[in-house]
Amino acid sequence: MNTTETKSIQTTQAQGNSSFIARASNIVNNYVVALLPLYAALLLEASIRFFSVQLGTSDSTASSPLRLLFILIQLSIESLPFFLWHKYLLRGANQNRVLPKRLVLWLLCFGGYPLVCLILVNNWEWYSTYTLFSVQGWLLMVAASVGILFNARQSVSALNKTTSLVSRLLSLNGAIVVSMFVWALIISGVFMNELDPMRNQPLPWLFDLGKILKDPLRYLSYFLQFSVVGFCALAIYFFNRNVLIRHLLSEKGIFIFVSGVLVTTIVLTPLLGASILAMPLNIPEQTLLPSEDHNLFAPINYQIVFWILVITTPVILAFERQHQSRVMAQITSERARSELQLLQQQINPHFLFNTLNNLYALTLNRSENAPKMVLGLAELLRYTVYEGQNALVLLSKEINYLQNYLALQALRFGEGFTLKANFCEEGERWKLPPLLLIVIVENAFKHGVEVTNGNSQIALDVTVEGNRLIVKCINSVGADSPSRADSDGVGMANLQRRLQLLQPNTATFNSGKTESGEWLSELTLELTPC
Repeated sequence: MNTTETKSIQTTQAQGNSSFIARASNIVNNYVVALLPLYAALLLEASIRFFSVQLGTSDSTASSPLRLLFILIQLSIESLPFFLWHKYLLRGANQNRVLPKRLVLWLLCFGGYPLVCLILVNNWEWYSTYTLFSVQGWLLMVAASVGILFNARQSVSALNKTTSLVSRLLSLNGAIVVSMFVWALIISGVFMNELDPMRNQPLPWLFDLGKILKDPLRYLSYFLQFSVVGFCALAIYFFNRNVLIRHLLSEKGIFIFVSGVLVTTIVLTPLLGASILAMPLNIPEQTLLPSEDHNLFAPINYQIVFWILVITTPVILAFERQHQSRVMAQITSERARSELQLLQQQINPHFLFNTLNNLYALTLNRSENAPKMVLGLAELLRYTVYEGQNALVLLSKEINYLQNYLALQALRFGEGFTLKANFCEEGERWKLPPLLLIVIVENAFKHGVEVTNGNSQIALDVTVEGNRLIVKCINSVGADSPSRADSDGVGMANLQRRLQLLQPNTATFNSGKTESGEWLSELTLELTPC
């Protein structure tokens, strides 16, 4: 085995390993990370169920880890339709094409399935004693599903007016506000389980929608009071982010920031505590303060405010850094897009220059093929101007463009070269960036047919394997041709740069002399399904 074959095997193995890692990473991102809100909702519902069982019985087995595992497994089975629907949602790259169908399926899954469960509970006693599915669990799953849909930009990109609102909701500030709002909703529902909740602690962590509907005004009263408590926590967070971090830490340094944290803790604790003590839920024996008494200056109240500042600081800093990274990535992407457009525009005059030379040679010889070449050139330029400006074109159109170019060159050279061309028949199924393949064919004529004395040959093979396009072009070269002639010129340099910008990790391009003295150029790139 020679050195070239060894390098080829190593390259193939490396590409195989890279492809496996890419597929594994894609699976993790699509089916684990993207569905994380559903897993969180499932675990939260299982935990609430587990703790409720503990509070409702003195049986020691109720606190067994096996009991928690059993609840988790049963809830997973009953929630399987939600996960299956989202797996279907996240499958495939282009989600907008079938968005209405997916929304109908969402309504059937998150509306029809719970309705069926409710009918079974009311009509089949054995099912009502078996099932753990509840309105509370359904609401958690709906909230998680809506969050996933909003987070999937491709699913809501068509809703321009909604996108701005969604972006705000998915920001750190929006997430904190929504979390406090949801917490107030849930804790208010928990307090509905007792007529005098402050004197009957601890309360079972159950969210009974029936009790809320029977006494909505009491639930609203609880919600407003807990909203005030949540607002106090939000005030600490926003002051930390907008004043302590963005001004003191970023502009004055760590020492001034720590001093600001201490001052904030000492000043805000009694002020916020006073607003919490004004709530009607407070009774002489117990209050909503962390200290659970009427002492505004209890040490634990200061500790809670201090720990809110300590815990939110690294979270805020992480999100600030993520925002800066996103902005820098967007700037880099815009620069790459501008460079790509420049490179694509450079291809047009390069191709036009070569083709006009061909036409000039025919007119000098007063060839009757000159009018045909003019028409062929017009077709090629029409494709270059209109289709060449698109990000993606049909593979069939790119192949047709190559065939027109080869026909044009056949008019020029006549019987001066032999062409063997094989094109795939799946062009309507795939898309690719335009004007990539023509560079290889142009190069074969420039460094093959034009400089070869006597009859020359070009063998072009365009095939599709899976979702990858494989292009192989073999052409004769002159005896005096340099070994790396193909790497010179605007066209090949643009091709390599475009591949780096378009598909830096998946596209490959190799060229060089074969053992028989011919020149082999091979291009592989990923195709986009239609």
